Amino acid sequence: MEEKKNSRRSFISKFAPATFWGSLAVWGGSLLKFTMPTLLPQETKKIKLGMPTDYPNGTIKVFEKDRVVLFSDSEGLFAISTICTHLGCVTKWTGKGFDCPCHGSKFDSLGEVVRGPAPKALKWYKIDKLPSGQLSLNLGESVDFGKKEQFYV
Repeated sequence: MEEKKNSRRSFISKFAPATFWGSLAVWGGSLLKFTMPTLLPQETKKIKLGMPTDYPNGTIKVFEKDRVVLFSDSEGLFAISTICTHLGCVTKWTGKGFDCPCHGSKFDSLGEVVRGPAPKALKWYKIDKLPSGQLSLNLGESVDFGKKEQFYV
């Protein structure tokens, strides 16, 4: 009896080593990726806001793309992140506070937690005055909760 050229046994014996080494390479790549950070450092983003006179008392300006809301009151200017401190969802400014659509967290108008599961208040960002007199919002630098910036014209 003549042996078949393309038997199941010969097929497996040819491709089993390739399958083994391929799966070993995938496993090794996964192990290597595990040692790398998931978030790489990014360049700090700054937003030019304009002149301090552009923000009279009572101004509220939403920067949806940058996920920030800028406020002006009698005590100064302040900027609050719209990123929820629970799992990073983007909250919505309601006019009275911030609501997280993902898990139901609610924050008051200053970003303080009103209802969880968010563990802490929303982040406040630093506002600087440039040499030109314009204001700049630095998304890479946060300030203490409640710290308002005074800019006199």
